Amino acid sequence: MVRPLRGRCALIGPRVSVAALTRRGLLLGSAAAATSLALAGCAGRGSRRPWEGEPESAEGLWGFADMSGAWARPPRWHKARGSVGGLALVQHGDPAGAAEADPPLVGLLGRDGEMAFDPIAGDYGCALSQGAFAVDADWEGHSKALVYYGTDGRRLAPAGEETFEDACPFRPADALFGEPYAFARASEGGWGALSLDGSWLMAPSFRGEVMDRLYDEPNEAGLLVASASSGHFKGSWGVADASGSWVVGPRYDGMERFVAGHGGLFAAFEEGGLWGALAQDGSVAVPAAYGGVDRLADADLWLAEDPESGLWGTLSGDLSGWEVSPRWSARVSFPAPPSAGPMLARDPESGLWGTASPGDGSWVVEPRWDVGGDDRYPIPLGGLGPGLVSVADPEGGLWGAADTSTGEWAVAPSYSWLADLAPGLALACDPEGGLWGLVDASGSWALAPAFKDLGRPGDDGLVPARSAE
Repeated sequence: MVRPLRGRCALIGPRVSVAALTRRGLLLGSAAAATSLALAGCAGRGSRRPWEGEPESAEGLWGFADMSGAWARPPRWHKARGSVGGLALVQHGDPAGAAEADPPLVGLLGRDGEMAFDPIAGDYGCALSQGAFAVDADWEGHSKALVYYGTDGRRLAPAGEETFEDACPFRPADALFGEPYAFARASEGGWGALSLDGSWLMAPSFRGEVMDRLYDEPNEAGLLVASASSGHFKGSWGVADASGSWVVGPRYDGMERFVAGHGGLFAAFEEGGLWGALAQDGSVAVPAAYGGVDRLADADLWLAEDPESGLWGTLSGDLSGWEVSPRWSARVSFPAPPSAGPMLARDPESGLWGTASPGDGSWVVEPRWDVGGDDRYPIPLGGLGPGLVSVADPEGGLWGAADTSTGEWAVAPSYSWLADLAPGLALACDPEGGLWGLVDASGSWALAPAFKDLGRPGDDGLVPARSAE
């Protein structure tokens, strides 16, 4: 929790792929054209089905492969996501080359290979989750016109709200709301929370970005970090409850979501360009005097960044000074075993990563791993096993899975890239052919590298895959 991540919603959704490793915005189109397109169903079961038949070339198109590498459903889609509840979100047509007479189509593909309902003219908006997804109805890209749909093709929108300017995937019920919800930005107004029945659970009254939308973890606090949309404090950050009422008034320059820390839940806040932390009751737990702060979940420790040197250390118990003087140029508190460590940390001299004890500052695993740049971090590989991270060998430049407790390679550095994907599987790029496959915890290819891109396997066992041929 160093600083708020003030990016846009994850519009593409939970697919983990090469494209998902960098955040990209969505070009949206005119509201007038959007409305007509959104309301128009296309390609019904009795009409033309442009995705049927053999495409002129399958190169670059998406299909669904089984774990042998064979196509269970041949590549014919311009976008595809793994099956959720037996339905896979797919899109036929690239908005860049589409025309009004032949728009891109978004639909849900069932296990039988049939569409669950007539496809919708538009571009991907956000992924299928909790029985709903969003489509950018104005696929030409002149304004913002996102529309939610249920898995039955039913449109989800409050009365008078034709489209949304931004749309986040639906999340399961948690301490914030006792039912599934999605953060959405009204076409005229701020951010609110939408129910699956299309009504507002929380009126769209917040400006800027609702921080909780950026994370997959449940909202444990039942509180919302948000910024004011109007008035003297417009743009300032505070804490609201599920009704949209301020619990801590908007008076801070920035805030991050509440996260579990030893002894409670805490949120980082910015004041005057420096960072401190609030307790769940709104009291100041750490004064705003640092470049960043973090609370280790399983240890009674605060980490802080010295604003002068930019290095991280550990604060003393009474917050009067440094327990461990600033010495790490970056740190990551995952994986987070109990009792103060170890944590991942970067050595400022070599630029390499190891694991260190935040309790006394000593190296547990001497710095030995590269991550390809100062703005990058080791990637957790929980799918392959606890305590594993994706890092590179500084000598060969190839990536593997390292054990943070021993420093040894659990999976030898043999790949151009390695990223977490699913239980027992990691996404890997073959350095020889530059194609993608899946590896297991032993480092063996579970799915041979034969594809331009891969997505997260669906609940039907099939893998969304982009053809290289």
